[in-house]
Amino acid sequence: MKTYLQITGGIFALVAVAHLLRTIAEWSRMTTDPLGFAVEGPGLGIAAGALCWWAITLLRRERSWS
Repeated sequence: MKTYLQITGGIFALVAVAHLLRTIAEWSRMTTDPLGFAVEGPGLGIAAGALCWWAITLLRRERSWS
């Protein structure tokens, strides 16, 4: 379970960083397509960041159970 949580948390962290960079790169798109921009950029990045945080929390809990 430990390895699974580490890999999953790492993948979600990479996805969150990628969406952060995409948000910065495509900021000018905010004026033409605000809803699409919010969902594709920061929306998915926040969701991935939340899943990464959840994996880290579960990993810390597993360490305390051992």
